[in-house]
Parts: sequence; structure tokens; C-alpha cells
Amino acid sequence: MSTTATAGAIEVLVELGDRSYPVVVGEGVRSQLGAILPSGTRRVAVVTEAGHPWLESTIEALDLPVSVHTIEGGEANKNLATIESLTSSFARAGISRADCIVGLGGGLVTDVAGFAAASYHRGLPVVHVSTTLLGQVDAAIG
Repeated sequence: MSTTATAGAIEVLVELGDRSYPVVVGEGVRSQLGAILPSGTRRVAVVTEAGHPWLESTIEALDLPVSVHTIEGGEANKNLATIESLTSSFARAGISRADCIVGLGGGLVTDVAGFAAASYHRGLPVVHVSTTLLGQVDAAIG
């Protein structure tokens, strides 16, 4: 694992060979979200719970076309019916392999967004914006 720091952010590289990825943490990192997305991303599908207070500012940070896909909170909604509903919503929005999924929320949202991203079109890139401590230390890495 290697670490670098820039402008209030710390980037830790999770080294997994050809599957390595950065984890970027720090105050204000969400405002740099557009720069963190994989190169060539055309559109972003944001997965979140309805009424999330960071949704608008997250969309502004992306500077790309965005579709919003909401899921219900609570562990009872971490199931295949939620994944099916979410991937159907991706299809209705025209999400393709050139697009990226952003999970905005706690552990439930990052878990579900990650599973849906991995399942849709043989896997899409996913970026987690974890908004709870549990989501940051447990659900968003790995």
C-alpha cells in the first residue's frame, strides 16, 4: 500500500496488481469527485437514499451528465429485489459500459451500489462517497 497527500487529501493505493485502486480521503474531497472518476467516463449514475443532503453538491462536483437512482434505507433493503430495481433503473436511464456508478451514502448504499455496478453490463466502474463512519471503514473498501 502506498500513500500520497495533496491539498488536504490523502490518497492510499490499494495494491491488487491489475485491480489496484486509490482510496482518497480528506476534507473537501467530494468537490474533486469529477477528477477522481475513471478516464473516459461519459455519464454518472448516482445511487443514494432519497433526500440525501449532499446530493446536489455531489452532482455539481461531477461536471458530467448525471442520473439519480434512489433506494430505500435500512438493512432489510439489502437484497436482490433492490439490485434488480436498481439495474432496471440503470437500463431505463441508458447507462452503458462507458459510464460510472457513484454510491453516495452509508454502508447500505455503498454495498448495494457496488453489487449493482459489478452485476450490470459485466461490471461498471464504481466510486463510493461514504457518508458514515461504518461506510468509510467497512463497506466502501474491499
